[in-house]
Amino acid sequence: MEAEGRELYAAAAAEYADRKYCSGYGTWRSDVNGIAVPVRTLEGGRIYGLNVGGPAHRMTPKELETVYAAPLIATGDRLALQG
Repeated sequence: MEAEGRELYAAAAAEYADRKYCSGYGTWRSDVNGIAVPVRTLEGGRIYGLNVGGPAHRMTPKELETVYAAPLIATGDRLALQG
C-alpha cells in the first residue's frame, strides 16, 4: 500500500474508532457526501457496508452527523446480530 493509501486508511480507522462510522465529504466526488458503517456477519467471515449519502447540496456533513449517524449505526448493529 502506498503512503497516501496508508494515511487515508489510518484516518478512516481513527474516525471509526471515535465515531463508529466513516465519512466521505467530497472525497469520492466533490458533489457527494456520505457516511458508512460496517455490517459484520455473525461468524465474522465477512464485512459489508451500509451507507447514507447523496448530493452535497442536500446532504450536509452536519445533517449526516446529527440526523443520520445514530440510526445508521443502530441499523448496522441490528443487521449484524440477525446474521
